[in-house]
Amino acid sequence: MKLSRILVSLLLVPFLSGCDEVDTPDGNIPADAVSTAQKYEGTYRGQFDGQNGTITLHLNDRQVIANFQSVTGSTGLIRGCSSTVGQLQSFKATEDHGNYKLENLTFQFRGNACGVDGRQVILQFEHNGSAISFIAKILEEHPQMPVENCVDLPTGGQQCTILKPGSPARWIKGRFDRI
Repeated sequence: MKLSRILVSLLLVPFLSGCDEVDTPDGNIPADAVSTAQKYEGTYRGQFDGQNGTITLHLNDRQVIANFQSVTGSTGLIRGCSSTVGQLQSFKATEDHGNYKLENLTFQFRGNACGVDGRQVILQFEHNGSAISFIAKILEEHPQMPVENCVDLPTGGQQCTILKPGSPARWIKGRFDRI
């Protein structure tokens, strides 16, 4: 029995340790990660883009599925847009004294259909004792570099004038708590 636990632990290490994202090109998590993912199955209540609702996480074999449902019945994560959460793209988990915790899940999203730059829904997990919650976020707008006009100076070098200041990335975010 001890040997089998050691083997399972060794198999989990490449998938769940460290800080690296694990890609899931087919939407499936590794078989050895299923028991960890099962701990996060359930319904989470919160608000996203001004909509109160729930996100349900469940497993279908090795596929992690996320579904949003607003209190008005809409399944579109962004108000006025029907794009739903898509297939799992990657996940990140960390190990703490033999316990594995999800740090984030990243799902596909058709943001172009909603007028946002983001093509992913990222769920960033927070752990507070046995309570689990997450911040859901979609990139609303990529960061913008400043627009400058530069002229060469007769003495050498350049003088630049900022025509339009840059801006940081903007995110649409919402918090969800397990119920």
